[in-house]
Formats: sequence, C-alpha cells, structure tokens
Amino acid sequence: MHAARANTCGGSTRKLLSAALIVIGAVAMYGWTVAPHVGYLRAVQRLKPAVAEMAAEKHRICGTLDAKRLKLRTVQQELARVQEQVFTREQSRVFLRDLQPLVEQTGCGLVVADFTGGDDAGQAREPRKPAAVRASHVSLTVQGQYDQLVALVERVRSNRQKVWVDSCHIERFPARPGQLRCRLALTMYTLLDPGEPHR
Repeated sequence: MHAARANTCGGSTRKLLSAALIVIGAVAMYGWTVAPHVGYLRAVQRLKPAVAEMAAEKHRICGTLDAKRLKLRTVQQELARVQEQVFTREQSRVFLRDLQPLVEQTGCGLVVADFTGGDDAGQAREPRKPAAVRASHVSLTVQGQYDQLVALVERVRSNRQKVWVDSCHIERFPARPGQLRCRLALTMYTLLDPGEPHR
C-alpha cells in the first residue's frame, strides 16, 4: 500500500514538477521575448506626442528656411546688380587713366583734373570691420563748345560702372569766344576686397 501511494505521489510530483517547469519556462520566455516588445510599444506610445511635436517643429523650421533662402537669393541678386555698377580697384585705375583721352575724344580740352580718394561708404558699425565700398571724387575743369561739353557729360554717365555727376557749373570763357569752361564734380564708388586696407 505504501508502494502504491509512493508511485501515485511520484507521478503527481512529476506532473507538478513538469507543470512548474513549463510555467517557469513560459514566464521566462514572456520575460525574454514578449515583455521587451510590450515595453517598447508603451515607450513608443509615450514618445508619440514628442515625435509629433518634433515633426511640427521641423515643418516650421523648413518653412522658415525656405523663406530665408528666398530672401537670401533676392539679396544676392540685388548685390550682384550693385556690384556691376561700382568699380573694382583696377577698373577705377583704368577709368582715371583714360579720363584725359575721353575728354579729348569729345573735342574738349582738359584744364585741371583733381582726384581725391574720398571716404569709405557703407562703413560697418563695428570698428574692426572694414567698409565694403570707397567713394572717390574727381574734380574736372574742361573747356569746349556747348555740344562738346554735353557729349563729355553723356560719355561719363554712360560708363558701364556708374559715375555720378554731383555738379556741373558752366561759364563763358572770355579768352576764347564761343568756348565755355565747365567745372564737373564726379563721384565714383570702388568695391574693396574683404580685408583690403583702406588707403
């Protein structure tokens, strides 16, 4: 009788032990495979509003960047137009060198030419930052007939780089009848290279 009871207990114990091992294995498998995924899904749900907010912020930033790129392109185009109208150092030297032949081509005679380096335009507010453009002034006194003087002013103003005629004073030239004397005040702007000294 004790042997039968031991057999029955042994069989029940084995079944219980097997069931316990299966339950422990299932719990372990759940802990190793299912639980991390459940935790990941919960974390994703918690992060979803933050991700949505980040996506909205990215959309706002992209919109701002597009607007700034458009503004930058507009400013670059405007800068290119302005740069076409000002002299480089070499172009200003060539213009000043060719000024006397230009006067003579129109039939006028050059009496006096005075060039002053002028002041820096577009001076930056920061004292260490150099100005980008230098204004130079040319004072010319020429003589000739009225139509020759007009042709000279037109030739100066039609230069590819802009030359501003600040003043034009014409008077009779008593020593030569039919001749006029003209005093022209011109301004030209020279683009300085970054870091170029202001001399």
